[in-house]
Amino acid sequence: MSVDPARLSFTVWRGTTFEKAITYYEDRDEASPHDLTGFTAELILRDKIGGVTLAAMTTENAMIELRAGGIIFLQATPEVTASWTFNAAAYSLTVTSPAGRTDALLHGLFRVRDL
Repeated sequence: MSVDPARLSFTVWRGTTFEKAITYYEDRDEASPHDLTGFTAELILRDKIGGVTLAAMTTENAMIELRAGGIIFLQATPEVTASWTFNAAAYSLTVTSPAGRTDALLHGLFRVRDL
């Protein structure tokens, strides 16, 4: 089944901890969380849609944690957010199943603001 990615914007305060939990459901009624066992995920930040990669949050670099109940937990330390020199980026969040199927879940604007 193909997934149409939802649009969602994020704002991050530079030099602070960023944490966001997103639940991936099997159905539009949000009754059944997706089993993410064995999946990987990545959120790619680009200077524009399809442009140059500015940063990446992935399960491999521990900035995304896949939890029980279909929860995709995004996290960046104050050191990481302080190192982001961009003020805004286009992002896309994808998950890949153990069988190799990749689905786009979210996309939108990722703002990085100074305090």
